[in-house]
Amino acid sequence: MKRHVMILGWVLLVPLMGFSISPAHASDQSVCYQLSGRQSVDACTRVIETWGWSGANLSSAYTARGVTYHVMGRYRKAIRDFNKAIQLDPGDGAIYYNRARSNEDLGRYRRALSDVQKAIALDGPVSYYPSALERIRGLAAQQAAPAPAATAPPPAKPPLSSGGASCGGKGC
Repeated sequence: MKRHVMILGWVLLVPLMGFSISPAHASDQSVCYQLSGRQSVDACTRVIETWGWSGANLSSAYTARGVTYHVMGRYRKAIRDFNKAIQLDPGDGAIYYNRARSNEDLGRYRRALSDVQKAIALDGPVSYYPSALERIRGLAAQQAAPAPAATAPPPAKPPLSSGGASCGGKGC
């Protein structure tokens, strides 16, 4: 099951699994999936490091932490977590989409384009994947286009007038 999360006008996806956990761990899991800053990062880190999860379950925790990093503007950290999540669950297109969003925000449009295309190949045209694909294609094309020819510098301004002060005010 996937949970679609709308954050600041951007759709980020967090795959969630049907977890069976102890009440002691329930708090960390709940906070991890709130995607709400440092507290969520810390909770996700505890889930990743201490719960002994593997495969898709562990991928889900990395994805949640990556989404939280993305929301915090820590795009490189987000990408590292998405990379780990993809290693654990390479068939989940949502993770590729999330990584595409972080790469897009870093101006890495070719990487973002590749990830959106992979997300579509895995999940089909989820409602917002095609619009992301078109947006990123446009940005990648702009980035690849040659820079416009340099324009001539503006003409030099005439020197400032001294108002005759250099001639003792006699209007030389």
